[in-house]
Amino acid sequence: MEISTLVFLIFVVLAVSDVQAARSGPTLADRVAVMEKEIKTSKFETAQAETKRMELAIQMELALAEVDSLNSSLQDTQSHLRVITQELRRVRQERDTYSECLGQLRDDMNKTAADLRDARMLISELNSTNQDIFATKQQITGLTKDLMTLNLSCCVVRDEAKETDGNESSMSTSSLSEVSLTTSTTTYPGTTAGTINLARGKPATASSVYGTHPEVATDGLPYTDWKSGSCFAVAEGDNHPWWQVDLEAYSEMFEVAVTSRSDCCPERLHDFTLEVFRKNPATSTGARSALCGTYNGTVTEPGKTVSVECIRSVRGRYVRLRGTKDGEGDLLQFCEVKVFGSIIADGESNLARGKPATASSVYGPHPEVATDGLPYTDWKRGSCFTVAEGDDHPWWQVDLEAYSEVFEVAVTSRGDCCPERLHDFTLEVFRKNPATSTGARSALCGTYNGTVTEPGKTVSVECIRSVRGRYVRLMGTKDGEGDLLQFCEVKVFGFIIADGESNLARGKPATASSVYGPLPRVATDGLPNTDWGSGSCFAVAEGDDHPWWQVDLEAYSEVFEVAVTSRGDCCPERLHNFTLEVFTKPGARGALCGSYHGAVAEPGKTVTVKCTRPVQGRYVRLSGKRTVRVTSLSFVRSRCSVMRFNQGL
Repeated sequence: MEISTLVFLIFVVLAVSDVQAARSGPTLADRVAVMEKEIKTSKFETAQAETKRMELAIQMELALAEVDSLNSSLQDTQSHLRVITQELRRVRQERDTYSECLGQLRDDMNKTAADLRDARMLISELNSTNQDIFATKQQITGLTKDLMTLNLSCCVVRDEAKETDGNESSMSTSSLSEVSLTTSTTTYPGTTAGTINLARGKPATASSVYGTHPEVATDGLPYTDWKSGSCFAVAEGDNHPWWQVDLEAYSEMFEVAVTSRSDCCPERLHDFTLEVFRKNPATSTGARSALCGTYNGTVTEPGKTVSVECIRSVRGRYVRLRGTKDGEGDLLQFCEVKVFGSIIADGESNLARGKPATASSVYGPHPEVATDGLPYTDWKRGSCFTVAEGDDHPWWQVDLEAYSEVFEVAVTSRGDCCPERLHDFTLEVFRKNPATSTGARSALCGTYNGTVTEPGKTVSVECIRSVRGRYVRLMGTKDGEGDLLQFCEVKVFGFIIADGESNLARGKPATASSVYGPLPRVATDGLPNTDWGSGSCFAVAEGDDHPWWQVDLEAYSEVFEVAVTSRGDCCPERLHNFTLEVFTKPGARGALCGSYHGAVAEPGKTVTVKCTRPVQGRYVRLSGKRTVRVTSLSFVRSRCSVMRFNQGL
């Protein structure tokens, strides 16, 4: 309806109303005014309604645009989600592929580890074979000398027989007695008077050091690459390079073998001289040397071992390899040194090196650090020993593991602090262990009166007379509150008595039919640990139906007794029903030492098997038996310490 029509109708109504009003009340003018006011109000409300309608239309358009945008975003999101889903499927496929590859790699690594163990065993056997070859050569030399003596004796008999027939019989008998005596002096390789590697495990020094310390050249390991950490080199710029080993015993030397680096630079081993000293030339001014021999030329083959035979047998304790520098960048470098010879029977050596030790109490490192042979004298290196604070009667004791004659004891104070803690001590020698044998009698070696004031100083006590025994005890004194016994190294000089017994297996290489965990040689490390977590127990692999373990004594020896220790934290019954045999060489027939029947029931127990009779040889084999139980672990035998006792031949 148009506005004009509406106005007309309103006027009609007003007119009718005016007529009525005229009759009853307000005038027409009043009504017109009211009507105009209502018309204005209606126009205003109509305009507001139109404005609101337009705003709603705009909001509707905006909402529709937003919906379109959201639809577009949703489509994009769905598209991205499909791409991500496809990528996730691809990643899962790659993960499965990598998992299969990882499993194959683990199998390959396990196989490689097994091959590496086999290779190490082969290397060990090869080294043993080389030593056997050298020992055989020495035997041949001795037999050749015997043969020459025999020929000479026969010639003498023949010549004297031509001169007189009357005393032919007596002359022949006399000559044959001489031959028998000469033959009897021929020694087996590796015995007290035989030829062995004297340098193995002995301390070494050098003019300078680059990288690993000098003792890696006497560690006995077969590794010849630099990364293995078993090769030595002097520092670059050392114009007068030398390397020296302390044999820790007065010895007679016949030959020295030196091995070059295999992964690089064998030519760094060239033109060297070998000298032997009775006193340490590094600390004794004017120490006289005896020439063993020289090597002229350059080693060109990586990992090659060159041998220098002494021009004559030389005697001494220290062997020095003196190199030469050939231009800028040249330096002395090699991986292993072996010194072949024999310990002189009446010579002195450090009997305490690497031997087990005990003490009245312990603070920090265990007592055996004082016999580790390391030159460190600062506390942080872990090579110094201390009794516990409050120990009023402190003592420290070493087991020489052999009945010995002792002449002198040297003790080194701490180098970084507190040398005065080493003071006023007494040295006693026992035949039986005083820590376990009540009333064990002691023999006095000597005393040290006073206080050590110089850090890292070594004080020597010469015995008032030579004393015999197996256990050496250092008895300290406590001087007031806070005082305690502390030192870093103890050396006991003397020699093993020829008819005494000693542990031949300590530190010697070992092999086995199979290996589970640590290598076989942990059973000869001499450590007292008997729990598996210490890494000092050995076990064959599960499923080994013919288990055996074998040690190379590295010397032809006479064996009387074998002691074997079971695992201490679990399963002592895995050591049961074993046989002990002694072999002269691998593959030869064994001589029975004895057997152990039954199962060990006590954790950490040491069982001893005495040989039915003394047996001679170089290799001792422990052959076990597999049980018939279902539990797989019962097939594994653990051994934590093996000792062999012998009498020197």
